Formats: sequence, C-alpha cells, structure tokens
Amino acid sequence: NIEDYILLSSVKNNDEIVETILQHGFVEGKNYFNVREIVKSSNIEYVESTIEGIDFSYVTQSDRPDLYQNDNYESKPFDHSSIDCVFQEICRLDDQISLFDYGCGKGQILLMAYMNGISVIKGIDVNKEICEIANRNMEILEVPCEIVYGNAMEYTDIDDCNVFFFYNPFGGEVFRRVIDNIESSIHRRKRQVFIAYGNPFNHKEVIKTGIFKLYKQIPVDLYDPIFNIYTNE
Repeated sequence: NIEDYILLSSVKNNDEIVETILQHGFVEGKNYFNVREIVKSSNIEYVESTIEGIDFSYVTQSDRPDLYQNDNYESKPFDHSSIDCVFQEICRLDDQISLFDYGCGKGQILLMAYMNGISVIKGIDVNKEICEIANRNMEILEVPCEIVYGNAMEYTDIDDCNVFFFYNPFGGEVFRRVIDNIESSIHRRKRQVFIAYGNPFNHKEVIKTGIFKLYKQIPVDLYDPIFNIYTNE
C-alpha cells in the first residue's frame, strides 16, 4: 500500500524523477518530500535562499568571454555538500589560520571561513563586477574580510596568510606564477603554509619544485572526487 511509505528525495535534478513519483501515487507534502529543496544541500545554498540580496550564482564563459578564456576558468561556487567536511579539515591545520582564496568569486569560501571561526580572511578575483557583488554579500552577512580586485599573478601581499584556497580558478601560466608567489612568500617569511586545492588538475605544478608535498586527501563530491591539501613542512 503506497500510503505505508514516505519518500524523501535529495536528488539535485529533482524534475527528472518527480513525474514518475507522482504517477505511482505519491503526493508531494503528504508522503513525498523534496528534502534538498527544503533544507538545501549546503550552508551556502541555504544562506542564498533565505537572506535577501545575497547572490552566489555562477558566472560562465558565455557571460564573460573577455575574462574566462585560456588560463582563467569560469566562476563557479563551491556549494557542494562536501564543503563542510573540507572546512573541518582546514580548521585542524593550525591554531591560527589566515586564509587567502584565489579566485574568490562572490565570496562563498570567505563566508565559510568566517562561519568556521577563521578571523583573517582574504580573497582575490580578476572580475571587477564579481568583486563588487562579493563585497556586497559580505557586507550583508557582516563578514569582515578583504577582497582584492586584480591579477593573481601580480599580487604578492600574502605574507600574513598560511592557508591558500583554490577551487580550480585558473591553470597554465597563471597557476604556475601564483605557486611561485606563494613559495617566494615562504622564503620572505618562514612559516608552515598549506594549499587547499579542489579539483587539483595542476597537482604536478604544486609539487614539482619539492617545496610542497601532499599532506592529506579528502573524499568530496566534486568533478575530481579527491580534495588535496599540501604543506611545505
């Protein structure tokens, strides 16, 4: 008897199955519930859906072909459910974390850092409009942070940071130059540094000089199912 069952769905593309569910006698709100829509898949999705004025939406290559080409990739928020377990691991790295997010987009990682008790939070993005949205998001959410509009290859004011976050924002020469900048920062100010890297397609560029080694791998629900953390010590 269909009335003896309750169906809870957490499928992302729920429209693909809802027609079949209803055809089998389930009634939405009675014995069928779209759990993902109700509670959202992550803190980021929940914040965006409940607080007016917050915008963490994608900005794709078709939106800004002038910016997102060659080595610079589209601005896609890390809004997957695994973001919570990633930050649990990041918060274990050091007692005093200063986080710098490369390709910070509209500020999703900056918000997560703040929600996890990280007090020094910075980010950079090459898209001026996105930086303005990020600043507005952080102002609404009262997140104290510094957002830089600029070219990541040229920005070197990072000596006060010890965790560098990458959600695959760029590759090629941009990525190589940024890693060189982090290594130069370590030479200027000796300290233990961590690189937190989602979709780590440029793994070889991180470790090729021998300064960084793989510290930990975290299972995630991203394109690449492994999130890498590297350290220099």
